[in-house]
Amino acid sequence: MARWGGFVYNLSMKEGSSIERVFGKNISQENKEEILKSYEDTFRNQSFEDIKDIEIEKTPEQLEVISLANKATNAIRRQYRLTDFNVPPENIHIIKAGEWQSEGEAFFVANNQAIAAREMNIRTQFAKRIIHEMIHFKSYGAAHAREKDRILDDYRCGLTVHAREDGRLYFGNLNEAVTEELAKRALLKEIGNELFTEETKETDRIKQRYPDSIDENGNPLFTEDTYEAHIAGTEGKKVMIETKNFTYQEQRDVFWTLVDKINNFDAQMGEERKFKNREDVFQMFAKAAMTGNLLPLGRTIENMFGKGTLRKIGELDSDIKKQKEFVENLEILRND
Repeated sequence: MARWGGFVYNLSMKEGSSIERVFGKNISQENKEEILKSYEDTFRNQSFEDIKDIEIEKTPEQLEVISLANKATNAIRRQYRLTDFNVPPENIHIIKAGEWQSEGEAFFVANNQAIAAREMNIRTQFAKRIIHEMIHFKSYGAAHAREKDRILDDYRCGLTVHAREDGRLYFGNLNEAVTEELAKRALLKEIGNELFTEETKETDRIKQRYPDSIDENGNPLFTEDTYEAHIAGTEGKKVMIETKNFTYQEQRDVFWTLVDKINNFDAQMGEERKFKNREDVFQMFAKAAMTGNLLPLGRTIENMFGKGTLRKIGELDSDIKKQKEFVENLEILRND
């Protein structure tokens, strides 16, 4: 994540910042309330001096996309009995393409209560990125105040947990996988909106006209994750096609392997099974990310695969290959 700078169900709009709780050893309740207030102030005041000269004004079309993204992500929140939570356009900062220095093309920063996105002209791409980061924004959020220096850390964001002792990140891969899957579903629901009509027609036209296109590695250019394609130019008779796919493929592969392990093992329970199907297992992860309640998720994995399994998955976040191997080799506990 780049840096700069029980829930209640009712029909009202969530007010304030994304941070719902503050943790910290020997931090008084009064100080915690002050910290929460500081996050609310930051949420409402988005004047960041360090990006003033590189931020660009949003177009009317981008404002429409932001409104659509808010509606789509609020629909996700409602699935888990959470109130609507709108991210104002002011909390989304579009940075000039030439000034963009982050590895990705958009990111959410809890301490700034803001989304930053690289300048882009293709609405479908912009929508996908904003929806993904809005899901991060609208997932469960908590902060950790260190006792010695009162420096604030992102303690919780969705499934992600930062260890209070050393700030080590756990479950970041699972969190990105769940977030991207939710973003994929949300975008595909909205792809018929008139905002995207021309781009969607062009994508379909290119796929139909050049179905056997391959990438530089000889792999099929179009996959089930391809959501946008356009002609970037020509070289003689050669047509240059650029595509955009849903991201975090490796993380999603590990995640779906874990989901399938849980679902397949659960199916062996017959009438005592906990989940109806694969989708039911996915919803357990998504609900944990949105509400912050990791207990059902933790109990399920620990009961099936043994104590310490979930923590081990988290500890392997920095090595996706080892994490994948560990998940693939999980075996259900036997009570024979």
